[in-house]
Amino acid sequence: AQENDMEFGQFVIMFNSIFCEGFARPQAGVRQILDVLVKKYKGHGGELRLKCGVDSIQVANGRVESVLLDNGEALTADKIISSAGYIETMRLLSNFDSTRSKHDVGRLSFVEFIMVLDRELAETGYDTTIIFFNNSDKFSYRRPDDLVDVSSGVICCPNNFYFESPLPEAMIRVTNMANFDLWNKLEQEEYKAQKAAWLETSLKEVVKIVPDFRDSIVYSDIFTPKTIYRFTSHLNGAVYGTPNKIKTGRTHLENLFICGTDQGFLG
Repeated sequence: AQENDMEFGQFVIMFNSIFCEGFARPQAGVRQILDVLVKKYKGHGGELRLKCGVDSIQVANGRVESVLLDNGEALTADKIISSAGYIETMRLLSNFDSTRSKHDVGRLSFVEFIMVLDRELAETGYDTTIIFFNNSDKFSYRRPDDLVDVSSGVICCPNNFYFESPLPEAMIRVTNMANFDLWNKLEQEEYKAQKAAWLETSLKEVVKIVPDFRDSIVYSDIFTPKTIYRFTSHLNGAVYGTPNKIKTGRTHLENLFICGTDQGFLG
């Protein structure tokens, strides 16, 4: 969440995950985890409401009184847990005061290129699951000045995990750091053109590290910081949220709590 540095607690999580525990992936992807959580939640009587945008959080006497939806419906609960992000949640408060906020808006975001191939990369002898790479003399962990920084990134081949049976499609994913402001300014046609152009630019760097698979691509999809903002409303498309984490999850309102990346958790 912090440019050119990493908060120690997050470093510990990353170090343990990468070097002590190792990577893992459910065969059906993250949806397999979500399905288990949803089943457990509903089994305890929880009601899951989808496509219900939040218009505001109504506050009185130091407490949340209700959550007002875009359709005008008001929801009430003894306690509210928000995963919208700390700053995003504060901006929803009916008594929000921007002068009181001491939290910085996150600036780190990414572009991801997802490619389906007509053959497995393992057939070329490449059996690595994930690679973190940096092609520059000094690693730049910051918002790039251009739309994308292809000098560093992550290359992931999900089918190279040790599954009992292979995934239905051969796939490779490439992630690079990206600039939300620049992507957000683009009109639709230019946006499409830039996605295609940066896919080509990114792959020129990637094939210096892995066997050249470009002729095997049968389908590609791309998400940008603009995509992240559209589907999450996270300011700046900031995947890791604000640099100012709230480990306790507590806010100044006694029954409003923050969970997720702004509580300091990853993944």
